[in-house]
Amino acid sequence: MTANESGVRPEAQPGHPVWVMRAENAGAYGAIARVRDHLGAVYALQAPSAQAADELAGDIALLREVLPHYKRKEELLFPHLEAHGAADITKAMWGRDDDIRTYLMMASSLLDGARTSPTPDNLSSVAYQLEDAVKAMADVAAQEEDTLISLALDRLTAEEWAQIAEESGEFGYSFIDEPPAYEVDVTVTDGEAAAGSDVAVGSDVAAGSEAATVPEDAKVHLSTGEFTIAQLEAVFATIPLDLTFVDADDKTRFYSHGDARVFPRPKSCLGRDVYACHPPKSQPMVHKVFEDFRSGERDSYEFWIHRKGRFILIRYFAVRDADGTYLGALETTQDITDIHELEGDNRRGADIRRADA
Repeated sequence: MTANESGVRPEAQPGHPVWVMRAENAGAYGAIARVRDHLGAVYALQAPSAQAADELAGDIALLREVLPHYKRKEELLFPHLEAHGAADITKAMWGRDDDIRTYLMMASSLLDGARTSPTPDNLSSVAYQLEDAVKAMADVAAQEEDTLISLALDRLTAEEWAQIAEESGEFGYSFIDEPPAYEVDVTVTDGEAAAGSDVAVGSDVAAGSEAATVPEDAKVHLSTGEFTIAQLEAVFATIPLDLTFVDADDKTRFYSHGDARVFPRPKSCLGRDVYACHPPKSQPMVHKVFEDFRSGERDSYEFWIHRKGRFILIRYFAVRDADGTYLGALETTQDITDIHELEGDNRRGADIRRADA
């Protein structure tokens, strides 16, 4: 990327994704140093106490601040790098990020025992996991600074950097306050503007990109009715589910964008191989789901997880036409915490709201 008229390179401008990554890495190095100093004190404790366990809990919380940095990198930067032929690098780095998540999860799990019984062994078991975590964090930060950022600057376009900056806020930031908005003048070529502009179900709509101008009376015709574009967008935004459609070639083609979204979905996932949208350790299961759908062995899968005190239901459905031909898969994700707690009957209508709304 070349410097602008003032001689400042784009990545040096506050708010540019690379500027953000470097600022966060500086914060990560500071957190690593603090935790390393404290771990030395934990190993040297002569009289372990509940206070020592509480301090380890603070270390875990501090290190967990790095997680938005990793998630944003994986969901926003990696898709563009994969499109530029760097999938092997992104997969390896995602795996290393997951190692850090595992160390922190294990430390949190062991901390319960250390708080109940703060013996030297129990406290040290937590400290060992944190020691592995900070070593891996330092390695990842160095890889980002030495390899990943240079690779990304060499391959990504101004348009791609602008898209990453635009969507970063949904994932949050690590060790820094929200950065200033990054703005860049983007000139879109005719070919780029046309990409992804097909919309059409029925005969009224010829283009459906955000930039396209669609007549107010344009409609999408379906077998059981019709919508205007505005109505269709509003319906998808209102449905209390995250909806994601993956086509028969395993490419992500659509996601809904309502307030009920459980997991962030960046625009960079569109057209991306669905397997690349999942952590390496999850990919074998994702492969099985889509292979079973394609073969006809299964028509649905259900998973449920607990996340931040909420109960999340994730369902996959095979999508087939009237002749049974496989067209793709629909993923739905829903926070069912409040639904799961319903009892008895209610025939007068209830206002069901999320507890954290």
